[in-house]
Amino acid sequence: MTLPSGVTSIGNSVFSRCRGLTSITLPLGVTSIGDSAFEDCSSLTSITLPLGVTSIGDSAFEDCSSLTSITLPSGVTSIGDSVFLGCDGLTSITLPLGVTNIGDNAFCDCRGLTSIMLPSGVTNIGNSAFSFCRSLTSMTLPSGVTSIGEGVFWGCSGLTSITLPSGVTSIGEYAFSGCSGLTSMTLPSGVTSIGGHAFEYCSGLTSVTLPSGVTSIGDAVFLNCDGLTCITLPSGVTDIGSYAFYGCRSLTSITLPSGVTSIGRWAFEDCSGLISITLPSGVTSIGGYAFSGCSGLTSVTLPEGVTSIEDSVFSHCSGLTSITLPSGVTSIRSCAFEDCSGLTSITFPSGVISIEGGAFSGCSGLTSITLPDSVTSIGEYVFSGCSGITSITLPKDVTSIEGYAFSGCSSLTSITVDKENKYFDSRDNCNAIIETSNNTLIAGCKKTIIPDSVTSIGYTAFSGCSGLTSITISKNVTSIGSGTFSGCDNLVLYCSKDSFAYKYAMDNNIPVKLIGETPDPTPVTPDPTPTTPTPVTKPATPAKKGITLTVSSKNIKVKVTSSSKKNPTVTITKFTDKKVKKLTIPATVKVCYL
Repeated sequence: MTLPSGVTSIGNSVFSRCRGLTSITLPLGVTSIGDSAFEDCSSLTSITLPLGVTSIGDSAFEDCSSLTSITLPSGVTSIGDSVFLGCDGLTSITLPLGVTNIGDNAFCDCRGLTSIMLPSGVTNIGNSAFSFCRSLTSMTLPSGVTSIGEGVFWGCSGLTSITLPSGVTSIGEYAFSGCSGLTSMTLPSGVTSIGGHAFEYCSGLTSVTLPSGVTSIGDAVFLNCDGLTCITLPSGVTDIGSYAFYGCRSLTSITLPSGVTSIGRWAFEDCSGLISITLPSGVTSIGGYAFSGCSGLTSVTLPEGVTSIEDSVFSHCSGLTSITLPSGVTSIRSCAFEDCSGLTSITFPSGVISIEGGAFSGCSGLTSITLPDSVTSIGEYVFSGCSGITSITLPKDVTSIEGYAFSGCSSLTSITVDKENKYFDSRDNCNAIIETSNNTLIAGCKKTIIPDSVTSIGYTAFSGCSGLTSITISKNVTSIGSGTFSGCDNLVLYCSKDSFAYKYAMDNNIPVKLIGETPDPTPVTPDPTPTTPTPVTKPATPAKKGITLTVSSKNIKVKVTSSSKKNPTVTITKFTDKKVKKLTIPATVKVCYL
């Protein structure tokens, strides 16, 4: 297409979405190109802009995916927002010397762009200006640039080096996120602010030195920089943001400045190479999951100012063998030390009041637990899977114990409740925890002896107690929870046949030995296959010798040949299996006909 010579401006969206347009000649008199003028002209391969053009509107060439190169006239001083966004065929562009501003998303997603020279007069680079320019390998920013906007080089995975001018004072959020080709970064001494996610997923980055003026490490700044081995934090830093070093698996040590007071949630999660960290004395807050998955950590000393151990803060730290809890700690939140399998002992401060769900679940190296008198509540699964624990003592002020608190403690042989406890007891040295008000046994072990005064057994009382092989349950027990003996695969119940326990055992396929009857060396094993009883048409009466009986469920006819009480027998008169000739009826069975 050739435009008439009298045309002086190209209006907004004039050729927008003209996807068949391959080339166009603009007359010399054109001075301005409007917003979205050629947006989504996906077949346009080249365009020559007249020398008189001084203004190019926002999104003017957005998504012109076939455009490979363009030269901007010397009169252009500003590259508007999204002007070349999505021009993924663009490999080179020449910017005039007079350009001072590059707008937001100006070259975003120009995936073929390998290099660009920014004029010395550029002072502003907009947010996401070069984001996802994956072929861009290097960049030198002009001396007049003082800030790096949000996401400016986000996703520039091919970028291996960049030079920031000395005047830069701030780096915006996501500025270099995903620049996996960067191996090192020197930040100007004047930088005081680094936005969240600024260097996340820079997997090739091995070392960073932060300027002395930086006082805060924002959220996720170095998230998943798994090549980072060394970082120096300035002395003025006071807080470490959430996810700040999440997934930095090559980081082996880090020194936190003395002024740090808070460490955000997930700050060092999954830093599996971290073997040591010293927490400053001024730290008062450590967020949940802060060191979760730091499997290389072997010991940690928490500062005295910490009063709460937050949720999952050291979960899955399998190498952790010792930790010192400060005296001021009052609560241990859910899953705080979950799966710390190397932890062999822990001393609880005297002021701990609550231990929440799963706090020590899976700590298989723990052998004994002594809870302070201050503890009032124990959450669900708190010591679940602590297979090494052999004894536990419940203090006097505990008022609440939730389900599965001690499930899977297969080595547990001693359970003691303080005699002053008003809510729970271990009466008669039973090695169990009984809820006093309703005589419900809620936690037991392989050495438990259930007192006759117990009337109910809680639904998780013996869950995962794999060492439990036998237990006696009296007639007084009228309620047993559905999962009470889950995981007790070798268990035999001792009970009376007319007891609730017997019915429970039959319903749950648990072998039984009967109390008060002549013992049978083989436990009664429930038949897992239910049978349908044959309807009774009239009352059964003893069978006499010579009578022929039909057993419909077996498809046989039998003739009574002996009514002897010691060895009653029948002779088969009709049976589908021709090899069977005789049946012997046990002494406990009465011979009757229907």
